[in-house]
Amino acid sequence: MLCEEYGFSKEKAEEILRKLAEEQKSKGDTKTLEPTYDHASGKYLAFEDWLDQFLRHWEKLPSP
Repeated sequence: MLCEEYGFSKEKAEEILRKLAEEQKSKGDTKTLEPTYDHASGKYLAFEDWLDQFLRHWEKLPSP
């Protein structure tokens, strides 16, 4: 919903999120990138896995 509200395309959202993840890795701050429980999938997903799943389901996300 935030992407839609601020006018970000799927590609721009992906670019921003991947860049932020790389910045976290380069700083050595990987805690936020470690696997956490994803309610939608019922699995523990690392950030990269979550992002891939998020992008695959982009068109199915509810609109505000």
